[in-house]
Amino acid sequence: MIHLIAWEDEPGSTNDDGTPSEAALSDFVVLINPAVSEQDTFRSAVETFDQPED
Repeated sequence: MIHLIAWEDEPGSTNDDGTPSEAALSDFVVLINPAVSEQDTFRSAVETFDQPED
């Protein structure tokens, strides 16, 4: 699960010039859950967007 964070809305998150302050939250949070017992097969091959030329 990925959550986009509206850190600009948090008080004190920006400097006077609009750049992120030291207290600014990250742009997003990624939640990774452990595998469940029913999930016994994971990725067995890696496919990329690059396709070999014929």
